[in-house]
Amino acid sequence: MISTSIALARELFSLLLIKNNRMTKHYKKEDITVVWQPDLCIHSAICARGLNSVFKPREKPWINPEGATKDEIVSQVLKCPSKALSILEMKESEE
Repeated sequence: MISTSIALARELFSLLLIKNNRMTKHYKKEDITVVWQPDLCIHSAICARGLNSVFKPREKPWINPEGATKDEIVSQVLKCPSKALSILEMKESEE
């Protein structure tokens, strides 16, 4: 009975963590990672209209970092009005 209670407590704790933490998706290109937080997305489609070789909402995965240069991707991500898209830059020590 105690092991069942512990298992149930762990499951509830996991569900709370998922609910309180935003889901993120990561897409790597060279020394950057495009981060998408769907909970923040307002679906303005600025990303897809501005760089449709990378941002393809009707496909899965919907972000294809190989569709443009790193600089083009960074430039477009910075235009995201909701900041659902962001860029992580890797330091040399992280590679």
